[in-house]
Amino acid sequence: MVKVSVIIPLFNAESVIVECLESVFSQSLDNIEVIVINDASTDDSVEVVNSYMKDHDLIFLKNEVNKGLPYTRNKGLTEAQGEYVFFLDSDDKIASNEALEKLYRLAIRTNSDEVIGKVSYWFPIDNSIQYGYFDLSQKYGTFFLKDVTQAPEVVVENCIATNKLIKRSFLLSNSLKFNEKLRRHEDNLFSFKVHALANGIAYLDELSYLYRQSGSGIMATKDPNRYKYLIEILRDSSVFYMQNRTRISKKFFKLFFNALFISLRYEIIENDNS
Repeated sequence: MVKVSVIIPLFNAESVIVECLESVFSQSLDNIEVIVINDASTDDSVEVVNSYMKDHDLIFLKNEVNKGLPYTRNKGLTEAQGEYVFFLDSDDKIASNEALEKLYRLAIRTNSDEVIGKVSYWFPIDNSIQYGYFDLSQKYGTFFLKDVTQAPEVVVENCIATNKLIKRSFLLSNSLKFNEKLRRHEDNLFSFKVHALANGIAYLDELSYLYRQSGSGIMATKDPNRYKYLIEILRDSSVFYMQNRTRISKKFFKLFFNALFISLRYEIIENDNS
């Protein structure tokens, strides 16, 4: 049985993808499935992965044209066979060799649909890290919630998809996937839906994910469509709430909107001033 499917979207990451993959193949957890999906890279990423596959067993999928992160992650999710899935960006890496094993053990022990790991900013230039990126442990340490209604304010700001194990059967049974109309903030919307419907949310107070800081990438660029994406997030989340209103905490829904607006307002102001 595959315990964890690690899903890695790949786009123009020729210089960093091997480091990313090494962090996966060095994991102590057995029965890991690795799925890399190339999103029409224009550099030598495909050649690098093909060379890496000579000595490592992984599934390598390809998009003929660039489809974006949400489509690419969904494609990996369709291919996945693991009990849990773990989304990993190709320029980031898993923080330690034991990270997935510790997350998986906590998931099994608590029977959680979602297990959140500790994440930090990572500065490759000097290999330093900086905590504080959605760091719930500063106040709460390791914890378990039966569902989000127990403490919605605790998890509402944990809005990235790449720092957690998510039970695959939970995603499938609730038809949860990434909104493919979005090219920004797709994690916010996806995480909101996962938090809202999860039966069992656990948090591991140990570093599991390193989020590369390089001053480039999608979140560092100005996007003229950012207002369109905001409208789509509002539309999608509102429809989702109405379809699941008997299962979703009103308090959590309001907190999600407040956190979302704060995040997006900050980005819009920063982009307009740049």
